[in-house]
Amino acid sequence: MNKKKVMQFSILSLVFLSLLTATATAGITDWLKEKLTGEPQLSPFDTTITISNVEPTIIRFIAVDEYDPDENGATGPGTIQGSPGGTEGASTVIGLFHFIVEDLNEPTDLPGGGGATVIQLGTNVIVTFTAPTASLFTNTINTEGCTTSSCVGNPDCTDQTAETNQLEYNCIFAMNYYDPPSPDGGAVPETDRWKITVTVKDSTGTNSDTATSGQAQEPGVDEGFDHSTCLDEDGLDCDYIIYNIIQGVSTNNALSWSGIDINYGDQPADDGLEISNVGNIAVTKETILAYNPVEDGESANYLKVDAFSVGIDYFGACDVGGTAEALINGIGVDLSQSISYSADGSDTADVFFCIWDTLNPNNIVGAPALSYVANDVQVPSNRWSIVWQS
Repeated sequence: MNKKKVMQFSILSLVFLSLLTATATAGITDWLKEKLTGEPQLSPFDTTITISNVEPTIIRFIAVDEYDPDENGATGPGTIQGSPGGTEGASTVIGLFHFIVEDLNEPTDLPGGGGATVIQLGTNVIVTFTAPTASLFTNTINTEGCTTSSCVGNPDCTDQTAETNQLEYNCIFAMNYYDPPSPDGGAVPETDRWKITVTVKDSTGTNSDTATSGQAQEPGVDEGFDHSTCLDEDGLDCDYIIYNIIQGVSTNNALSWSGIDINYGDQPADDGLEISNVGNIAVTKETILAYNPVEDGESANYLKVDAFSVGIDYFGACDVGGTAEALINGIGVDLSQSISYSADGSDTADVFFCIWDTLNPNNIVGAPALSYVANDVQVPSNRWSIVWQS
């Protein structure tokens, strides 16, 4: 055999061996196709990626409103108008606050979302309202109860589809008459308005999210919360609360004199009146408005109120021209006294009354009687009252 034929046989052998190797690894057809066309061939396979339990995300706050019905007049979103109280701790207005939470593990992973985890206030759902820093008072209010609503078709939610992972929380809270108002009408949100803080934990008890009024969202998201439901462009009516000023005073005492001798003056009332500040601002002025006490059922017989006096000191209540002021029928008499405000419902002041002048004979009109009253039963009413201003 000549050398040329040997060389040709060797080359053919190498080609054949290469074909066998390609057939074993990728298939001769695909291998030839790739060699001939230069086009890569695919070998598909399944891929599975498992995500661990993720943290929930608080999407938005929705403006606080007074609980339906609004009993204190038309107040805008984010504004609460309370009423004068009367007893310490008396709640005067109920607020309603909504917020939206999203959990990629589905809403059932959230408290109250239909899964095994129920709402535990103060544990897995924490909602607090903190007094404005400019008010100098540290009142903090916790939500009294929260329920949930589905976000399917719910305009409060940013994802309203059937597959939504969002859930709406509806929380009620009670504000007291003595809770501090927003200084300067809430002009500066960060200092003059009540701040809202929310924390929600998922079923793990460790994955959580916390959001606070005015807080920026995560990087890459528009600054602040989604404010599409808020009235002002900054969304401040959603993020904060304005609590309006409340003014009022009250007393739970009744004024009385027992066993009066009509021939003597300087006879103090049985007890003084304790006047309570039932608003959330200091009372700077008090005025006593009094009328002639009349015989019960016979208004023609009465005592002249001019014989009565008022003061802020028990021992000086009869000292007209000194530490006391004589009362005048139907005309207010000012007291040089104010009632402080300390944001805890404990602000009071005492007022004392006296029959400083003798009743007999100049201060008894008509037939003498054994009993005289000043109340709403008379026509016209002659009930005494305290007029105040802040």
